[in-house]
Formats: sequence, structure tokens, C-alpha cells
Amino acid sequence: MWDCGPLPNISHAEPRGDIKEQQSFSVGSTVTFGCVPGYTKRPLLPDTIQCLPNSRWSNLPEFCGRECFPFSDTRRLLVETLTALAIAASGWTFPLSLWWPGSCPRPPSVPFAALSPEDQRQNFYAVNTTVRYICRQAFDSITDQPPTSTCLDNLMWTEVPELCLKKSCGIPANPEHGQVFIIKDHLLGATANVVCDPLSCPPPPAIPQGQHSGNSSGDFVFGSVTTYRCEPGLQLVGQDTLRCGDNGTWSGAPPACLVPPVALGLLVGIIMRRKESEKHSYNVNLEKQEMNGRDAVMHLQVTDEKKQPKPWNSYFW
Repeated sequence: MWDCGPLPNISHAEPRGDIKEQQSFSVGSTVTFGCVPGYTKRPLLPDTIQCLPNSRWSNLPEFCGRECFPFSDTRRLLVETLTALAIAASGWTFPLSLWWPGSCPRPPSVPFAALSPEDQRQNFYAVNTTVRYICRQAFDSITDQPPTSTCLDNLMWTEVPELCLKKSCGIPANPEHGQVFIIKDHLLGATANVVCDPLSCPPPPAIPQGQHSGNSSGDFVFGSVTTYRCEPGLQLVGQDTLRCGDNGTWSGAPPACLVPPVALGLLVGIIMRRKESEKHSYNVNLEKQEMNGRDAVMHLQVTDEKKQPKPWNSYFW
């Protein structure tokens, strides 16, 4: 037959009768406890446990509280009766721990852990009562033992040890083209600043017979402006300035340096006139060969002095 085994230990209470040392109780058995000397029963709380069909004892809340002044049986009965009547009449729902003598106030609240559900349901915390805490969701336990706090004789709670450490997100990786700066730490809830690297463009393209204001070894960050100019006598065609854009490219195609239309016409005319006036120089050597009754034969030795190409604007001066 199933049984529940020995009686459980109830804080500041003992079983009534001669069953304290009994080692076996059949299913359905009930046992009533009484408070030990120096403690008194809290009103409206059960003081009897039962052996359940699953061979376990039913739960029994701590119903004994330390007496702050000696109670006689008559006075105790009077206080319990009046208290029960007052609660029933007013519907007062404040925790008994706020007013019943011999009880600590509600256990302290801490940021890293929450009171266990079973301890939260209690409304009376007798001296030597120990409550258990559970690490909050954002924290990890650093030991195998949970944080606890105990109600002392002076009705104060012991300090809750900080056995829960806030979870870490790890050190963030730097994104491409940027850096992460941690403000304080990398624990859950912390913040970090992300700073992007300055966006830059390649050196601006060079143009024939012209130049730009930048240099090939310089950095051309986003927003940089470079200006083009041509050699004297040439006209700049296109945008004279280019801007480094947010996509790392310049704002347009580079300009070109061209001969102005008027100057080009004048240049063509001058060249044509010079061509007409220039003559090939010939060195003619007449060598008289054997006549033998024939006409003299003239040998022409022609030399064309090749000219080196001249700059286009040299024809103007």
C-alpha cells in the first residue's frame, strides 16, 4: 500500500500527539501541527497536512510567527477571533506581514533577480524564514546556488548576494567601411556608436593640355571639389569643376581643352599662307658629262629640308 513516509519539517511547528517519530503514514492520513513556544499561529492559515494519493504530503504554508509580547491562551484566542472578524468584514487584502507581529516585511526587491513564485505567494515571513531568488531574464547565474535572503530576529532581511551577472552581447565587429565605439560596456542593454569611414573618390582624371587643382597622392573625400584649367590659348569645354559624390565617383566627365573656333580659323589661314610662301630649297649641281655630241645632261639633286612640328600657337608669334 502506498504511503507518504516521515512527516515533513514545518518551520517553528511540531506535530501534535505521539506521531512525531512515526516513519510511515497511509494515503489519506492527516496530521495537525502546533507552534513551538515563542511562536503563535497566524489566523486563517491551515495547520494540517494530508498524505495525498501520489504518496506526497500536501503543502502547508508557514503559519507560525514569532510573538512580540507574551500571549495567554485567552488573549491569543481573542486576538485571533477579532482579527478574523475584522478581515472578513472589511475584505482587507493587505499582506499579513505588514501588520502581524513577528513577521519580516516583504523581501527586498533587487534589479538582478526576482523573488521565486512560491515565496511571492506568501504573505507572512517568520523569523529565520529564507526566501529564494531567481536571476532575471537579462542575467545569468554565476553559481549553482540561487541568491537567498533570511528574516532575522530584528525582523530585517539579510542582504541579497549579487550572484547574477548581466548577460553579455560580446564585442561588436566593425562594419565594412566603419568602426564601432563602445560607450561603457558590452552587456545587455549597453549602447555603442558606429562611425563610418570617410567616403572618397579616386584621383580626378587628367586631361590633355590641361590640369586640375588636385594632386595624384591626395585624398578626395566626399564633397571634395577639383577645378580644371587649360594651357594658355586653349578653351575649356565642359564643366570646369567636379565634385566627389556619395557613391565614390566624380559628378561628371572631365572637360577638354580645345582650340577656340576663331583662333582655329585664323590658324588655318596663317598656315595656308605660310605654305604658299615657303619654297623647297634645291641644290642644283650641274655636272657636265661627256658631251659626245649630245645635249648636256643636268642632274638635279633635290633636298627637302624636313621641318620639326611646331606648337599650334607658335604661328601667332
